[in-house]
Amino acid sequence: MQFQLPANLREQVAVYDPALKAMIAAQKAANSSKKKSTTPLGAPDDLFPTEVLSTEDQLAIIKTINSKAAADRYKVGATENYAYLVYHHESMWVAAWCLTDHDDLLAPEAPYIYGLTVAYKAAASTAKKISNLCTGGWDRIFNREEYMTEVKYGRTMFLKRTKLFTLTDIQSGDRQAGWMHNLRSWGTHSADKATAARTFSQAIQTRIPTWNNDTFERVAAMKRPVADSIIRFVPNRSDSITLSVQQLNETIDADCQKYFDTPYFRREVQRVAERTNALYYDRTVKDLGVICQPYKLWKQQIDLACDLIKVYGEATPIDYIQKMYEIGRHIRRVYHRPQAGAWFRLHLPIASYVGWFEKHLSETLLEWKENPEMRQRVIDGTGEPTTSFYELNDTMNMMRNLWDSQTTGLEYKEREAHVLQMSRPSRWRLSELHDHVSAQLWMVGNKNENLPQDLFPSPIKINHLDSVWTFFQPRDVHQLGQWGQAVRNCVGNASNYREGVKRRSHFIVLAMIDQKPRFTVQLKVRNGVLEVDQIADVANRRLDDTERSSYELTFSHALKIREAQLAPEPEVEA
Repeated sequence: MQFQLPANLREQVAVYDPALKAMIAAQKAANSSKKKSTTPLGAPDDLFPTEVLSTEDQLAIIKTINSKAAADRYKVGATENYAYLVYHHESMWVAAWCLTDHDDLLAPEAPYIYGLTVAYKAAASTAKKISNLCTGGWDRIFNREEYMTEVKYGRTMFLKRTKLFTLTDIQSGDRQAGWMHNLRSWGTHSADKATAARTFSQAIQTRIPTWNNDTFERVAAMKRPVADSIIRFVPNRSDSITLSVQQLNETIDADCQKYFDTPYFRREVQRVAERTNALYYDRTVKDLGVICQPYKLWKQQIDLACDLIKVYGEATPIDYIQKMYEIGRHIRRVYHRPQAGAWFRLHLPIASYVGWFEKHLSETLLEWKENPEMRQRVIDGTGEPTTSFYELNDTMNMMRNLWDSQTTGLEYKEREAHVLQMSRPSRWRLSELHDHVSAQLWMVGNKNENLPQDLFPSPIKINHLDSVWTFFQPRDVHQLGQWGQAVRNCVGNASNYREGVKRRSHFIVLAMIDQKPRFTVQLKVRNGVLEVDQIADVANRRLDDTERSSYELTFSHALKIREAQLAPEPEVEA
């Protein structure tokens, strides 16, 4: 049985008949006289000056971009004299170009560094979207209403801005690479566009001085003053000197400047200034850190020499100042308190004080020679391998704690007099001073308390390479303090270590080799994993690779023994 549907009812129930549904759709398409636009995104045909691309070439590119999926709406290329980029992203057309027939875009004959055009439909909804997207630095380029001009393309009104960015513009605040407009390698529809934009960036970066991964920061810094914490060296076309001797001298502590007015130090300052400027003007050097290295190394050396002057004052011989300056090439400064300087000046000969540094440097250089990998690991912003004087720093911290505990409530002069009366060690070896101060600090008073021993309630011994390793946890506060004195570190005196053990926020595990105190280890448990937070040998010396490997092996063995101790005993059948 069949029924012929009326035409209007047939359309009503077409959704039930796939064949009928397709036929009706085809009829509607055939009857429709309206043609689909080939440029739904608009057809701005003057994004570039005609000397960059002709109007016909621009329109061809625009039509091609209109036909692409959102992620593919871009074009990067080059003509004989120009590199160019154009794309559509987040409702906005962006076009950029730069001259490629100029080796130096900062030279007077180069009229500008790059050109940029932005254009978007002059609809309220589009303007609101652009306003939300283009804030902060981008607002200077994309969203300043006073800069936009109304232009009609076909029947659609656009807002458009074209600008040629000069050195002055970039130094005045337009430092962002305008052609990057919210492009990110991970952004929606923007990954390939970002790659194209970086290709265009390279056309500019090869023609102006730049830092790594930054197009305009080096150029923008040209008018900034030199700062002694973050040095930004930039060329001044009216003056060939970037970093002057005067600027370097001004970074020296004012109380110490007169001590460095000698032929030796004047030559050093001149050398640092010349080396720094030579590195800056070398455009193949793209890393700001490399350019800063001569200054940072010089400042590190000067600071160490200044510290000696602050301790021994006007009586400091120039030979010792120069010696500390040379030592500072590899050793960072040690921070003193005023009381420490007064106490050293009264009790410690300057030759002994400088001798500590010489001995530490000699031992460090030998260690680096025997372990080249260690030397490589400690190369810092100065470009040289550098170490801290841990033993002296630790001693200084203990002296501070000792004096603070003994002079609480006293007036400043009374505090100073009390500090100067502190006894001195029998011999002026740093290790003996360390132990001497540590013992005095300990005698100030520490209430003895038992400490948890959850990991190793009793010592565990491991035989390794003809030696006996012993691992244990300190049983109480006094034992922890005695250990700190024996290995010459502050583990027994710094309250954060023992308080952490008491709160069970970390473990302190001590290790002896053949009954001699060696390693102090702080461990924490994170997600069920026992991790070493800090480990140090005697006098806070870092472990070399062989020692670290031996420790890992023996400690793992100790944990297995402890695991076996905790295993439940097998049940015995009745």
